[in-house]
Amino acid sequence: MDTPDPPEQLDPPGPPGIPEPPKSAAPTANVPVPLQPGQLSPGWRMVFIAGWVGVLGGFGAVWYAGRIAGIAPWWLGPETDPRSVFVIAAPFVAPLVAVVAGVTGRRWACYFGIIAGLISASIALGDLHFPGLAVVDAIIGLCGISISVACLGGRMRPAPVEEPADVLAVS
Repeated sequence: MDTPDPPEQLDPPGPPGIPEPPKSAAPTANVPVPLQPGQLSPGWRMVFIAGWVGVLGGFGAVWYAGRIAGIAPWWLGPETDPRSVFVIAAPFVAPLVAVVAGVTGRRWACYFGIIAGLISASIALGDLHFPGLAVVDAIIGLCGISISVACLGGRMRPAPVEEPADVLAVS
């Protein structure tokens, strides 16, 4: 005849009158790290990322429009003799690094965004033989600069330092 297993022993309750400490609902390992001074606040971080994704989309639109219209930006080259993959990727590198800096929460993301905007706007210098295309390239770069400058206002600031009260001054 099989004997049933004895019931599992539960931890004995503490002494009577002393409540047990509450069990934590969330593990302590998932506590978010507080933002450091210089990092973007969550809302501004999303604005930064969305703005730079828009810059990437703008260069993608220039690429597509150039192919449809038959206008070859310098970084694409003519359709019959396209440029190297590294040259074609040139307008996308700086904005992509800005997006990665924003996603990873780097303190220097806004400053790099300004530099990336200048690099993106300088892409227009190669397209001066098509003034309309050069203007669009420059506007895309200026949009990146504008987003980055605006996001400087959304950076976390250091906590104010409170001075200790002077015990002798209290009367």
